[in-house]
Amino acid sequence: MKIVGKRLLCIVLAVAMFSFSLQDFEVDTYAAEQEVSVTSQSTDDSQRQVAPEGPDINREEAKDIAKFQVDETLKNQETEWKEGTKIRKVYNLYNEKEEICAYAVELKNGTKDAGYVVVGAVEENPPVIEFRTSGKFLDEGLQSDEYLLYDGGIIIR
Repeated sequence: MKIVGKRLLCIVLAVAMFSFSLQDFEVDTYAAEQEVSVTSQSTDDSQRQVAPEGPDINREEAKDIAKFQVDETLKNQETEWKEGTKIRKVYNLYNEKEEICAYAVELKNGTKDAGYVVVGAVEENPPVIEFRTSGKFLDEGLQSDEYLLYDGGIIIR
């Protein structure tokens, strides 16, 4: 009987220790989960502060809007634009905070310059800010460290 009692006591103690060990593990797991979610939340907050939001309209959408403008202009008025007017180049245009605010989409008819369409990149701007059916948006190329500041329509005198 003494041996059975000792074995029973050992089994009870082993189960109790195992149970206590599981509870300790659950507490540690819960604490670790809380720490991970707090850490990931602070990472999300810091990323949100560091990374500025991108423009509402991207370059590809700007190209589509420019093509639409060309098509609509061809339907509704006589213009230097012809069927087959294509996109030559797209420039990012920046505001004073160095955020993209618009895109200048230069156009061509064959090898001839065919004007441009300036497409707004943020909701505050209209989809088409300005357009011109001849010439170029920019007569000279940009250096790698240069960018274009844009604060609205260009007035030609």
